[in-house]
Amino acid sequence: MEKETPPNPKERLIRGYETMLRRVKEAMDQLQDKASPAVHEHISKAKQKAVELEELTEEEAQKIVVYLQRDLHDVGVFLQDAKKVIGDWVYFDVQVVEDKLLRMFAQVADKTSLEIFEFKQQLKMDQETRENYRAGEVTGIGTLQCKHCGHLQHFDKVSHIPPCPKCQEGLFKRESA
Repeated sequence: MEKETPPNPKERLIRGYETMLRRVKEAMDQLQDKASPAVHEHISKAKQKAVELEELTEEEAQKIVVYLQRDLHDVGVFLQDAKKVIGDWVYFDVQVVEDKLLRMFAQVADKTSLEIFEFKQQLKMDQETRENYRAGEVTGIGTLQCKHCGHLQHFDKVSHIPPCPKCQEGLFKRESA
């Protein structure tokens, strides 16, 4: 069976993100109570599989690992600190959100929220990487706010982050409510 190659590098990253998130979610479904300590292991396995199957280069897969860790961390922190439902995290009408992706995020995040302290300790990302989203990166569902002008950009599916349409700057933060 011949692999379908996405038409461009941006589409490859978006498809890779969705595929790796699906693989992590499937693995997490099997873990139940031991989800938090295993998140990084399964992200690593999803990355290795994407590289082995030549779906992504090592560099592309590593970028997606960072994006997944950042987004899962944000969901976990939000659920722990705010004690709100995932619908509030995405900040806009959940009717617009792809149901499949929302369910995957919710299931992974819910399993990790019980052990969020350990999850935070395991994250190897520095503070700037976690707090800053940059134009050109891939992000999951939710809302990002331009750090320069405050403009909000809503993402209802896995997407590349474009420059701010209002000021053309490229640095954003997650808006959670």
